[in-house]
Amino acid sequence: MTRMPSVSVIIPCYNYARFLECAVYSVLAQTFADWEAIIVDDGSTDDTALVVAGLNDPRIKYIFQQNRGLSAARNTGISAARADLIALLDADDYWHPDFLHKMVPLLWSFDDAAAAYCGYHVVDESGKVVRSPEAKTVRPELFYETMVCEGNWLAPAGVVFRKAAAEEVGMFDETLRALEDADLWERLSRRRPFIGLSEALVYYRRHHTNMSNDHARMISSDFQKSVKAFGPPDGSPSSWAPLKRRAFARVFRTGVSRYLADGNLPESASFYRKLLWVSPDEALSDALWVSLALAQLPWERQNRPTKADLATPVENVLSLLQALSQQHTGEPVSGWPVRRVERAAYLGLARLGLEIDDRLSFIRWFGLTTAKHPTAIFSLSYWRVVKLLIAGVIRQLSRAFKSA
Repeated sequence: MTRMPSVSVIIPCYNYARFLECAVYSVLAQTFADWEAIIVDDGSTDDTALVVAGLNDPRIKYIFQQNRGLSAARNTGISAARADLIALLDADDYWHPDFLHKMVPLLWSFDDAAAAYCGYHVVDESGKVVRSPEAKTVRPELFYETMVCEGNWLAPAGVVFRKAAAEEVGMFDETLRALEDADLWERLSRRRPFIGLSEALVYYRRHHTNMSNDHARMISSDFQKSVKAFGPPDGSPSSWAPLKRRAFARVFRTGVSRYLADGNLPESASFYRKLLWVSPDEALSDALWVSLALAQLPWERQNRPTKADLATPVENVLSLLQALSQQHTGEPVSGWPVRRVERAAYLGLARLGLEIDDRLSFIRWFGLTTAKHPTAIFSLSYWRVVKLLIAGVIRQLSRAFKSA
């Protein structure tokens, strides 16, 4: 009788023959050898079967099924798995050789944990690293709340979980067209801890066929996932549980940002109104408008944007403001605070100017804030921007004295 492996690697594949070999070779290169790999071909019409036929390792199993979607492919693999631990590896991603060597013992060392996770590098279609995010970890007791309120920051290939824990909560939801991984992480972490490793051991490939590029699909699934967890967003948000308010605020904030990046101003404005309804403090914060501008940039430019980078995003932010004001001109309609929205946006753009050391931009937007909204001087956000200005001046003076 064949001994059970320590971990089953599930590799769903749909028309990713061009990437599959790289993914499988990263499994073959693991320094931890006690694994089985299950490739689930979800009805591919490319050369996936030929690629698999060229793999000569008895630990690799191939399952073909008619196309049923990513969640169903993963569930097929999990059901066929012989190990107690499951590691996901999408066919377009790959691992560092020490991934299993570090992740499997980590999860085994916490008897009550549902899963262990690590960070990842972002690579382009050719495999070149274009961004290496910090390997974010949170305390196990805060994981569920952080996932709900801040969104999913994990790459599926960076998670190893217990098969029994997934079976207890129903595995992947096959009705979701996206974010099925975040949905499972939320359901698992609501019951049992997730343990984080602050190392990037995964290479997550970004390319034009990524599901995450379909913003409408992602937002729809995010909304569906939140409704499933907390119920529909009916009635007054003040009557909701705090976690429900924060969950839907995140969904609506994402809608504002992603539709703005797509140039879909009507949808972006619609989601902004929903955000204002659920979380007015967030909708009227200058920080939101900073994030809306930055979110339009490629990942690799968001941390270090230049004035040139932000020219188009700033124009898009102003277009969104115009779209909002055109729909709600004159006196506020149903409490619509048109002037407060504009004030927050101007302060956000002023703050952005400071952060990228664009003095003219700062002067323009801070001046407009003060001239058009003189009561802004009584707001904390106004003085936070002033504080940033003073801190910047002090830094410049300090550098000048040191170089003198």
